[in-house]
Amino acid sequence: MVDLSKHLQRARQALERRQYDIALEVCQECQEIDPTNLENYQILIDAAKRRAREGGKKGMFGGLGGFSLSRDPQKQLSGAIKKMAKGPDVKSFLSAGDAAMKVYEGGLKGLLDVAILLYEEGRATGLFHANLLWNLGHAFQARFQLHKKVDDIEAAICCLLELERGMPTHPDASRTAKSWEALKSMAGRHEKAGGDYRDQLAADGGARRNEVMNRLIRTAEDVKEVLEFVDRDLKNNPKDKALWQKKGDVHRRAGQFDEALAAYAKAQEIDEHDFVVTMRIGDTRLAKRVAEIRAAEQAGEDVSQAKAELLDAEIEE
Repeated sequence: MVDLSKHLQRARQALERRQYDIALEVCQECQEIDPTNLENYQILIDAAKRRAREGGKKGMFGGLGGFSLSRDPQKQLSGAIKKMAKGPDVKSFLSAGDAAMKVYEGGLKGLLDVAILLYEEGRATGLFHANLLWNLGHAFQARFQLHKKVDDIEAAICCLLELERGMPTHPDASRTAKSWEALKSMAGRHEKAGGDYRDQLAADGGARRNEVMNRLIRTAEDVKEVLEFVDRDLKNNPKDKALWQKKGDVHRRAGQFDEALAAYAKAQEIDEHDFVVTMRIGDTRLAKRVAEIRAAEQAGEDVSQAKAELLDAEIEE
């Protein structure tokens, strides 16, 4: 496998200097050399989102690439990635994820995680897209078949339940979710007792547990229940970065931004080079400011200056 560490370091430095065109160019070159490098995609997506946030500029490389008439799946993936870099929206993330899945189905196994990353970024835009949720669910289910991890089949089921809520008339969402519930139940019987929060959530009352996970961002009681499991596991595994990130995600979804930032900071102490955690911190800071501005508006306060500062903060992040 080609060592891309120096190239990725160059891309990170360009990103820090807000030289987004350079960062994107380097990442796109790296993507063609090693299409399975997940860190490269994370840097590329971050650069694309930051550039779009600063005004939607396409930049000096904006007119190059983005479409591919080739039938080679890897070239189609590169074209979809270039198009996504120009306009990181739900449709471009879906197209790039679909292209990654096509390469994965052709035998390049590392592309499954890439597809999930791209689909998740599309989902994170907050715009409902039935095909994206359907495809993301099937990607999680494919990863479950590979590694037999219960959290993957739980994530797959959550995607279909979200799809069913947004489109109650979908012909296959409910039926497929029930089928995957059966897979989850069988996997749960093989889990050892005393696992971490993921095992505990899967082991007791499968349907209810799945519902709890699916309703994390909606009910305080379910947030409290999951946090109890996470906090219990952190006492035994205080250096588990994934647990701290999970804790931060739950707090963020509950609107508890200070607690989320504290948890992400712990995760960053364990691995300061994790770009996902860095992006979570930036997004949470912005979400906190937005919430503060909304509260001030509701109180009848003048928020024009705060909105201007928020725009500056978005550019800075």
